[in-house]
Amino acid sequence: MLAYIAVSKYGDGLLPLYRQEAIFLRDHGDVDRGIMARWMGKLGFELEILADYTFSQIKRGERLFADETTLPTLVPGSGSAMTAYLWAYARDDRSFGGSGPPMVAFRFEDRRPGDCVARHLEGYRGILQIDGYTAYNRVARPDRGNDGALLAGCWAHSRRRFYELHANDSSKVATATIEKMGALWSVEEKVRGQSPADRPRTLRMMESS
Repeated sequence: MLAYIAVSKYGDGLLPLYRQEAIFLRDHGDVDRGIMARWMGKLGFELEILADYTFSQIKRGERLFADETTLPTLVPGSGSAMTAYLWAYARDDRSFGGSGPPMVAFRFEDRRPGDCVARHLEGYRGILQIDGYTAYNRVARPDRGNDGALLAGCWAHSRRRFYELHANDSSKVATATIEKMGALWSVEEKVRGQSPADRPRTLRMMESS
């Protein structure tokens, strides 16, 4: 039952506890939302060791993806909500031919400055793909240094501004850039899932044909 409530709340459409309470009542089950909230708190405490282990495995990867989003959070006793943040860190090497399982870890914070990232990713030395938010610069690798993460920009975020100019027919340079990006993504679609060693070979075969 705990698993059902947790998956409904955090996985299946973020179903809040007050709605679950109404669903239980509809089926003649009296499960108070306050009790469910205490259950979720205790469950989170018991699962903390698993969450920490998952994050440690994610940070062992050669590359990971990071992003953050706002999360409305109730302020106890006030009846109002504040803006908190959910930081997500994912590892998924399937597109590179990796055999490891995809994983994602979340870290809750009531703010989003760079010291949150520095705390989350302390000791990470791999590639960190980001959307350009400057907070990630706190963990960036210095020039010619090995200490820190190697930041990699996101093509989708880069493309967005070019596409806006292209859609408004206000920049020939933007249109040409979008076309070049499309050609590169077409190649990526063909080599996705292959190992880094096989990718250049596939590209050479495509070029020769």
